[in-house]
Amino acid sequence: MRRVEFFSQNRRLVGVFHQVKNKEKAPVVITSHGLESYKDSDKYLRIAERFTIDFSVFRFDFSGCGESEGDMTEDLPNRIYDLIAAIDLMKKQPYVDPDRIGLLGSSMGGYLSILAANKEKIGAVVTWSAPYILELNLDGLDERSLASLKIDARNIIKKIKSPILLIHGDKDDIVPLSHAVELYKNANTPKELKIIKGADHRFLNVAYREEAINLSLEWFKRYL
Repeated sequence: MRRVEFFSQNRRLVGVFHQVKNKEKAPVVITSHGLESYKDSDKYLRIAERFTIDFSVFRFDFSGCGESEGDMTEDLPNRIYDLIAAIDLMKKQPYVDPDRIGLLGSSMGGYLSILAANKEKIGAVVTWSAPYILELNLDGLDERSLASLKIDARNIIKKIKSPILLIHGDKDDIVPLSHAVELYKNANTPKELKIIKGADHRFLNVAYREEAINLSLEWFKRYL
């Protein structure tokens, strides 16, 4: 495990790189947290713990979150650039296979993973509780900034060739299950939609979270 600092839009971001065990050059999964989350939440620590038998993992804080510089609200439009910067960083790592990069994003992080997969060569994508459009009404953002966050991911996902797995809880009270259904309808194959009965938006129940982790891990094993 190694702490990493890198830059996006002149802001210093902080991440943690977990190198896969017993492999010199391996695929990497980049995790993207949600709106008010951060890289060190239990969810991402557990993902890193489970995945590093087969994959390296890079978890990082978006601008204004966790240890990264910036303002969480004002820098929301920069989050896509943060993720692109993380992808570019991983491509240059000596222990990473640059042709085998996967994205795993939760909520807004899943939305951003879809957008990034349209801009970068990505081997496989997994989203948890991802919306197809962000419903934001935040003080501190001007109309131009808000407009840049209103991209409809249903239009973007049509262009993506990466295999994509959409995971959603049927008890999600923040992002309705219909968002996952719409994304699935518009995605190219290979694709899967996995609905976890009883799971909420954040997968707070450990059993449901482990189910989501297992599904994600199998997807990356299959396609990355």
